[in-house]
Amino acid sequence: MLDESHFHAVADATLNHLFDQMEDAFDAGAFEELELTDGVLRIEDTKGHVWIVNRHSASRQIWLASPRLGGLHFTFDHDTQSWTLPDGRNLKDVLSQEIQSLSHVHIVL
Repeated sequence: MLDESHFHAVADATLNHLFDQMEDAFDAGAFEELELTDGVLRIEDTKGHVWIVNRHSASRQIWLASPRLGGLHFTFDHDTQSWTLPDGRNLKDVLSQEIQSLSHVHIVL
């Protein structure tokens, strides 16, 4: 498990990366809202679907709230250097698939 300072550094870097990767699509009008504030990334598409990705300090996880999948909790995998679910799926793949499935916006995260 990551110590608190390392967790915040890795989680914040991940959230910043996700935000940066979606910024062009937001600028092109694919999203109604894209906001990153205090460790919480909020994404809303033009159809009203909302995703929340946030760091959860107490559990040292990144949580994803999805309109289709509900709440998912990702733990940092040191071997792959990615945030993963117990079944091995990673945050970037799950989020990009979710957005593409509901919004028809292709985002490479």
